Amino acid sequence: MSQLECDALWELLEDSHSTLRILSIGLGQGLSSSDILEWFDHDCLENLETLLITGAVPLSNNVLLQLHYPSQRGRKELYFPKLKHLGLIQLDPSINENDLISMQGSRYWVTPALGSDVPVLKTELRTAVVVVEEKTHEMRMYERMISLCARTMMDFMKTNRVWRDRGLTITQA
Repeated sequence: MSQLECDALWELLEDSHSTLRILSIGLGQGLSSSDILEWFDHDCLENLETLLITGAVPLSNNVLLQLHYPSQRGRKELYFPKLKHLGLIQLDPSINENDLISMQGSRYWVTPALGSDVPVLKTELRTAVVVVEEKTHEMRMYERMISLCARTMMDFMKTNRVWRDRGLTITQA
């Protein structure tokens, strides 16, 4: 999809006052991470529950910072408060692993960042799939921690359905 086609699609969605719950973006040549960051500002994405970004364009660290809860960059304090499922299929090799782990943590746990005015009421991320150039020890440990927390919470509270479908997969390309 060209930039012109993307712009026409966004205009159509905005004019129709539609909201999307699922968005799957396949980035082709000629598009960049900057384009994605601009797309995040569209009001039709406020109720987004599933976001999948794939394609030929590696996603920059700025995408991670904008997906952080609350946002660490961008025009809004908060993007996608109802996000439950996230897929980032090609991250740039130069991403900061701490930003990746911090973004995931900000989405899996309810507690807002210290000093933030963002309310606690949000949907917690249930599943995430991330493809990285190199899967570091810290990434492996965080992936394991999410899995262990989910298992422990299910065992501890047999009626706890919230953690039943939690999962994090970090795959090395």
